[in-house]
Amino acid sequence: MQHMTLKTILSDATITLHPQQSVAQALDVMATHQISSIVVVDAHKHPIGIFTEYDALRIVTEMIDKQTPINDVMTPEPFCIKESIPFHDAYIIMENKGYRHLIVTDELGRFVGIATEGDFLRYIGFDEISQIKTVQEAMSESPLVIALDMPLMEAANLMKERKCEYAIILDGIHPVGLITERDVLNYCANANHMDEMKASNISQNNFKVVQKNIPLQEASAFMKEHGVHQLVVVDEDGDLLGLLGRHDILRVVHGSYFEFLVQLINQKNETIDTLEARKKELRDEKTKAQEHVLKYKKLFEAIPDGTVLIDGKTLNAIEFNRAAHENLGYTAEEFRKLKISDYEVL
Repeated sequence: MQHMTLKTILSDATITLHPQQSVAQALDVMATHQISSIVVVDAHKHPIGIFTEYDALRIVTEMIDKQTPINDVMTPEPFCIKESIPFHDAYIIMENKGYRHLIVTDELGRFVGIATEGDFLRYIGFDEISQIKTVQEAMSESPLVIALDMPLMEAANLMKERKCEYAIILDGIHPVGLITERDVLNYCANANHMDEMKASNISQNNFKVVQKNIPLQEASAFMKEHGVHQLVVVDEDGDLLGLLGRHDILRVVHGSYFEFLVQLINQKNETIDTLEARKKELRDEKTKAQEHVLKYKKLFEAIPDGTVLIDGKTLNAIEFNRAAHENLGYTAEEFRKLKISDYEVL
């Protein structure tokens, strides 16, 4: 996986709009295909804007006419990233910039797809990290909560101001509903008036709940099984404790992955340090040995009598001093070739 590029995680579906198309068309396309954003391109397929579910909240709260050209409400000059960038580098960029999506282009700047948090979560997975993380370690403990009778317009405005993808509807301290940006978008695509609508009228009453102590991997699989992006976290009595979203899981998983990499690097550094320390010890031992040999040679040469060390098997001289060969009338080279039986006094 370390060699994967951003291109690897992109789906083949690349739905786009042109700037003259209307907000109504954008809402309809996003609701039909259940996508969280749509890219606006020019005639050369270069991205010039993006319209997201968060922008759909603006349409509701600012009561923008749905026949308005998408060019007037989109986020212009969107940040784009090349498809050839390494997979993990792309996620770090998205996280650092606080984005939920990355617009991906080819080397010529043409739109090729969108990478979402869900795409990253599917490919990062849990294989490379410790699987002991729990829901409690990742969940948000201060989710946006709203009253059962809050108007939809007010709820949408709160979601926009706090940049929340969701709001939990409470009856006392018990969660009774969940409303998401997509719920607002889907309703907005099909309704003309929202003034009297309550948030609870479009909320998901069959939202999924989870307890805080279950493994994060299990919670992620539960999300995937039921096709949801959030899990409401409750205690044994069903009281609200927090909310777990895909972003929360991805942050913990990717953080743990880098903890895993740092641990590996530290282990390798420790091994390198140990090897370097051993190499230094060996160098020091070699230096001391060379010093001892030098002292021995000086002492050996200082002996006034001829002194020879003989190999017991070959009877050749292993070591000898200058007096040994000169007293017998040989050069050092000649003496080295002789056995003890060959020595003659000249």
